[in-house]
Amino acid sequence: MVSQRLEPLWYQFLFHQTTQPYTVVIPNVTFIAGIATGKTTAVAASYMIDCLSTPYFRALNTSVTAKQAELPFEMIQGWIESNPKLEHLIDNVQLRPYPTIFFKNRSEWIFRTAGKDARFIRGLEFDRIKLRRGGSDMNGEAIKVLRGRLRGNRPDGRTRMVRLDVTTSPTAAPWLEERFNRGWKENPDFDQDNFLSLRVSTYMNTRLTAQMIQLMEAEYSDDMIDVELKGMFPITACPCSRARTSRPAPISRSTTRRSWRSGPKKAAGANPATPLTSTRAMALSSSRCPPTRMLSTSWPATRALMGPHGATPRLWR
Repeated sequence: MVSQRLEPLWYQFLFHQTTQPYTVVIPNVTFIAGIATGKTTAVAASYMIDCLSTPYFRALNTSVTAKQAELPFEMIQGWIESNPKLEHLIDNVQLRPYPTIFFKNRSEWIFRTAGKDARFIRGLEFDRIKLRRGGSDMNGEAIKVLRGRLRGNRPDGRTRMVRLDVTTSPTAAPWLEERFNRGWKENPDFDQDNFLSLRVSTYMNTRLTAQMIQLMEAEYSDDMIDVELKGMFPITACPCSRARTSRPAPISRSTTRRSWRSGPKKAAGANPATPLTSTRAMALSSSRCPPTRMLSTSWPATRALMGPHGATPRLWR
């Protein structure tokens, strides 16, 4: 079969980049995004690279339902079957009692439902856990249980990564917005050593056509556009949060090298909606980010995923 080539969008690679050796490993990453932004692809590629490049790495993809927990697994299966350079690095793929990928370097990646309050995730230690559709957990108990699973050392004696990712569309769960605020640079509660938050709108996905977005806008109310496309929290999401009556101040587009499509107009003849705050300008202006560089092509996992073309992702500033 023809080998696939993966070229990540800038925010997909930023989601992965916080785990690399030349940056500070951020233990809590919150990825809030509109629909059709490529969250699943970002997770699948990032976790696959970690499993391939780190012996004895143990990862978990979980969610409130089995179907949501297994979505990245379905994507990964297609990558493995279509890429001989990746296939030979896989030792075994187990489907029961829940999907698990075993790698030749003794790493493993588990895909299973968390159950109520993550009661099914007990007994194992992990390097990295991703809670998919985390906003569906309104009380936030699952995130506490999952944090307790990130600890210990690998069989080779190295300390585990202990990174906990939450990827979701914005919801009214109070804990979710509080967690997001701790990783958002413009918020007073910003904790840059332990939290990183990304907010990505549907308009940032340059692989969507204008017609695709226009058809979605035509079916949505203004409030739905804010949540489903712009990735904004509902106004009533967190009564205890600060200044919920106003949106975050946008960063000027002059701070980035690309012009993202602006949001929809609220009414005929009105000014375009305020563009979503640029997470790239926010995240890359942080002092924890390395100088701009082309990433090394020596990553075996990156080459395996991207195929024989040798495509190298770039991180722009």
